[in-house]
Parts: sequence; C-alpha cells; structure tokens
Amino acid sequence: MGHRYEEFDSIRGIASLSVLFHHCLIVVPIFYAAHLHQQNSDMLVNVFSNSPLHVVWAGHEAVILFFVLSGFVLSLPILNGKPLQYKSYLIKRFCRIYLPYIFVMVLSYTFYMIYKNFNLIDNFSESTSIWFNTMWSENPDFKSIISIILMLGYGTHNLNTVTWSLIHEMRISIFFPFIILFVNKKNPLKFFMIAISVLFSIWLLFMFVSNLGISEVVSYLFYSIGYTFYYSIFFVFGGMLARYRSKLSNVFYKAKIEMKIFAILLFIFGYTIEWNTTFGSYLKYSEFLNLKLLVNFLIDFTIAFSVCLLFIIVLGSGLFKSILKRQELLYLGKISFSLYLIHPISLMMLIHLFKETLNLEFLILISALLSIIFAHFLYKYIEIPTITLGKKLSKSSEKKKVA
Repeated sequence: MGHRYEEFDSIRGIASLSVLFHHCLIVVPIFYAAHLHQQNSDMLVNVFSNSPLHVVWAGHEAVILFFVLSGFVLSLPILNGKPLQYKSYLIKRFCRIYLPYIFVMVLSYTFYMIYKNFNLIDNFSESTSIWFNTMWSENPDFKSIISIILMLGYGTHNLNTVTWSLIHEMRISIFFPFIILFVNKKNPLKFFMIAISVLFSIWLLFMFVSNLGISEVVSYLFYSIGYTFYYSIFFVFGGMLARYRSKLSNVFYKAKIEMKIFAILLFIFGYTIEWNTTFGSYLKYSEFLNLKLLVNFLIDFTIAFSVCLLFIIVLGSGLFKSILKRQELLYLGKISFSLYLIHPISLMMLIHLFKETLNLEFLILISALLSIIFAHFLYKYIEIPTITLGKKLSKSSEKKKVA
C-alpha cells in the first residue's frame, strides 16, 4: 500500500541536474542561441545541441518529466484504495510546494536588493545571454509582488526563473485527485482519451482568448491558466502509468534483449525529439500561432510518452533499479527539489559578483558546484521542516474532523 519507488527519486535528481546544466549553459550567448534553434558556426555546440547528446542539458524535457512523475506519485494512494482526505492532502501540498516557493522568492529578492545597492548588477553585459540579463533586471512592482504571493505567474523569471512550474504544480494539485478518481474506473483508457481531448481543447480556447488583445491583465491570466490545463495533460500521463505500472513493467521484463535495447534507444530519441529533427527546430517558434501550438504539443506529447517508457524500463529492469538505488543518486533525489529552486539564485549571485574579475565559464562551474551545496542546506533547513509541518497540520486537521 505505502510502497515508495526510490528509483524514481533518483531519476528526479538526475533530471534536476539536467535543468542545472541547461541553465548553466544558456548563460553563455552561443548556447542560448542554440536553445532557440538559431544557427551558429560552432560545430561542437551544434553537435551537443542538435543530437541525442542534448539529453545532458534537456531542461524543458526534465520539467515534463517532473509533471508526469507528480501525476504518477499523486495517483498511487488513490489507485491503491486509500481514501482521499482532501483537506489533509491540500495542507500537505501547500506546505510542500508553496512554502519553499515563497522562501526562495524572498531570498532572491533580498540578494537582489543587496546587489542593487552595491551596484553589482549589470543587465547589459555582452558576455552573458539575454536570458540571464533579464533576471534581477527590475525591482518588482506591486503587481509583481501580488502575483508572486498569489502564484499568478507574472514576474517569476525576474526573481527565480524555475518557479513558473511550481505555480502550475500547485494549481494542478488542487483538482488532480478528482481526475484520478476516474482513472480508477472500469474503462480508464476511454477516460484517458477524453481527458486529453478536453484539457487540450480548453488550452486552445484559453490561448485563443489570450491573443484577442482584450487587455494585458486578461490576456496574461488566460495564457497562464490555459497552460495549467495544458500541463495537466502530463499529470494524466503519470496517472495512467500508475494505473498500468505492473502490467507494462512486466511486459518489458519478459521482452527479448533486442526489444529492451530498442525501447531504451526509443526513449532517448523521443525524449530529445526536438533536437533530433528539423520538425522541432524550424516549427517550434513558427510565426503562425496555431502551427506553433500544435508543434509544441506534439513535441511535449512525445516527451511525455518517452518519460513513461523510461519509467516502464526502470520498473522492469533489475539492473537499472540497482543503479538508481545507489546512495549518491538517492541523495541527489532527496535534494532535487531544493537544487531545482536554488540554482538560479546561485548563478546570479556568483556571476554578478565576480564576472568582471573571473572567467565566466569558471564562474558557471563553481556556481553549479555551490548549487548542490546550497541545495543540501535548503533541503535540511527549509524543505524537511515544511514537509514535517504539512504532516503535523494534516494530522491535526484529521483529528478535528474525527472529533
């Protein structure tokens, strides 16, 4: 009933590391250009970008993995027959996501003000990319502060670029348990098709409204909420995988070695589909909105499918399980959320402080190493206490309900 898939913790840790690598690389203008599929003459950058090697710094792909994994993990208790204590569940999710989110936002703002007062921030450096230069680029106004508190999504890149995904994670957590109740019915595959179609249609509708130009606020809210429905699709992927995990992993376990190798290669190719084909390269940023939305969905759908395939491979392979249960990987999994949250702040702190005196590549390397150290302390002193608080508050809520 309470089985924990520790190997998936390690996968989460490796994925967080790939997000760290992704952000470290796109600080450099030439890698940011490669990220946007812009042509450049550097052969090494092109090979490292437009091939399956991109798996090393597949940041966007890792976020899709996080969403699928969240859907998988959140579905397990319900699929295993545990009664849903909704209030208790929401309290734990709030403490798990919102409190660390607010902490890193306040932390980032604090360092921004310190660096600003000492004139350490240069937002016009040619040595760093536009992506990096637009972080800590302005003092958050009242609208941004309200947006951050209410998790509306506006102004996240300025203070902490990764927190956009937490906003969708928190929103989806509110209604996702009710979706999973349908996954556990007699015909879950039918529900899967209906759920994907409905969520996809709502997303397209919200994207259409957001582009009508009604007002900046209305456009942004429809855009942001629309993408919450969009990313819900990948939570549903995780829920379906949880529903059929035993059957699918057993199929892989019994498969011939040739099929297992093919499945692994298929995962790598599908996970990096955007970088293996001109399909992703030339159409993802199309000027035609409908085409751009469709291509992005097809890419993300392929990534989500590949993530599910990865989970099946791991569940059906004793070798991969043993590798992923190594203590160092399990610990990386434990601090993965903290690593995800803290590394943009580490990058900004170190680069702004020393970029006039030290080599940029050296600063990025040191920042990556420091991010892991910072993540250890964030996990120990913020993440664990907030998880513990969530458990205490949820138990207190359940006791009051019984009384």
